[in-house]
Amino acid sequence: MKYPLTPAEERLKEKIAKQKAAKKAAPNVLLNNKYQQRVYNNDFLKYWKVVRYWIKHKYGITQYDLDMLFFLYSEGYFTIAQMKEYNAIFPWDKQRFKRLVENGWIYLFRRHTRSQVALYHMSQKGHSMIKDIYNKLNGQAINEAVSKNKMFREDASYTEKVHRHYIKKLNASIRQERRHVRVSRLKLRRRESLYDQRHGQSEQHPPQQ
Repeated sequence: MKYPLTPAEERLKEKIAKQKAAKKAAPNVLLNNKYQQRVYNNDFLKYWKVVRYWIKHKYGITQYDLDMLFFLYSEGYFTIAQMKEYNAIFPWDKQRFKRLVENGWIYLFRRHTRSQVALYHMSQKGHSMIKDIYNKLNGQAINEAVSKNKMFREDASYTEKVHRHYIKKLNASIRQERRHVRVSRLKLRRRESLYDQRHGQSEQHPPQQ
């Protein structure tokens, strides 16, 4: 025969149930008036749309042409056939190769002859743009000066203003991360200095037996 629980036993049962639920809770569940935060190491694509819009605005390039240059960036020397093979996954655009050449993104390295095929290579302009993108995704701030970034001019469009708002947020997060790194390095140097001082004192004054 089961007897009914006393009020004290009911409170204890409820407390245990809450503790079990807290252990199984998701990372962002409110616990003890604080959010438990999970650290994500690979979140450099968080602001990719913002960086992509900025790079397209700066260099005047389309999304699909940009995707093609991402592929060609590490290809070195390539043939038209190699480019067409990758181009098969893109929407049909028979002018893409011609446009990339005319706009200075790729150039002819070796002409076609009877014994060898023509070779092409990404230009310095193309390499600079792709490097610019990777630098921004890896923590380099986007310039907010009007002379360097036309998105920050007074007569910017609504879309430009919305994206530049997030450029400011991106730059703020980069500055905050750099401050955290500087503080961490400063604390590490202080700990190393204290350790060296204590270690040096222990060597100069060994314990007496």
